[in-house]
Amino acid sequence: MRNLINAIIVRDKRSFVFLFVFFFVASHVNSATVGLASWYGEAFHGKTTANGEKFDMMALTAAHKELPFNTAVRVTNLLNNRSVVVRINDRGPFRKDRIIDLSKYAAEKLDFLGIGVAPVKIEVIESVNEKRPFVSKSEDFKKAFNTPKIEEEKKIKQSEGNISIENKSSNSLADYSSSADKETDFYIQVGSYRKKDYADRAYRILKKAGLFVIVNSHGPFYTVFIPTNADDVQKNIELIKSAGYKDTLVRKTKVPGESLVMD
Repeated sequence: MRNLINAIIVRDKRSFVFLFVFFFVASHVNSATVGLASWYGEAFHGKTTANGEKFDMMALTAAHKELPFNTAVRVTNLLNNRSVVVRINDRGPFRKDRIIDLSKYAAEKLDFLGIGVAPVKIEVIESVNEKRPFVSKSEDFKKAFNTPKIEEEKKIKQSEGNISIENKSSNSLADYSSSADKETDFYIQVGSYRKKDYADRAYRILKKAGLFVIVNSHGPFYTVFIPTNADDVQKNIELIKSAGYKDTLVRKTKVPGESLVMD
């Protein structure tokens, strides 16, 4: 009897591993995670990924810290509601504030190449059998993920609307409480103005729309922005647009400068 049990255990080792992976992914199917996405491209193109493939920056793939390889996930950019389905074939990102690293082409599809990072929602939609061999340029992969043939890199349009200011000296935000900081994941920059009157006007309009608005003074500029948590990014962007401000910039870092008392 003991020999029979040992034989069953040896025979079922691989089945056990497969079942573990299956249940791990099944527990994530239809669940959503919200966080910050980044992308990687030229510097890693052609290098070996964590699952042994050659990284193709123009394929719809991604790096995730824990999802099994070949898991299909839908990634939605919360700034513009664009989505793309990618396959996990690498490990990362290796920064605590980010939850997924997308290929350059996936980031292009989501339209955040220019800003580098974006708040996203990740949904597991399918688990692919771990034993199935995958090649990033295979016909099966192209059909499954609707990958078009890329003849040349598309040029990314640069926004000319708002002025983005790098924080070189000041990192103080006088009106923030520690509790508010903990709930703030992103900062939606509405505009930077040289005239305070323009900032005052934006402040009044956005506040009337029901938004929590802060104006910072930094050098010759007055920057109007909305601190927000990850769940409310899209909702607040829609409120900002409804108030007449179409161009926004979502930042992960605090807007530089000293906050002003506007009321």
